[in-house]
Amino acid sequence: MSKEAAPEQLLRTISCNCGGTCDRKSCTCLKNGLLCTTACGQCKGVSCLNVQADSSDSKDIDADDDAAD
Repeated sequence: MSKEAAPEQLLRTISCNCGGTCDRKSCTCLKNGLLCTTACGQCKGVSCLNVQADSSDSKDIDADDDAAD
C-alpha cells in the first residue's frame, strides 16, 4: 500500500469526550493545543470553553456602521 490510510488532516484530528467545560488539561483537545469540534463526544464543540470565539457579531456591527455612513 503506497497511499496514506486517510488524508493528513483527518489523521491529525483529535476529539475529546469530556463531561465538563473542556477547560482543564484532562481535555484531550486542549492538551494538544486544539479547539474542540463537532467530533467531540459530549460538548460537540458547543457547550465548552475550548472553542473559537464567534466573530460574526463583530462583522455585523461593522456592516451596520458602514451602512449608517
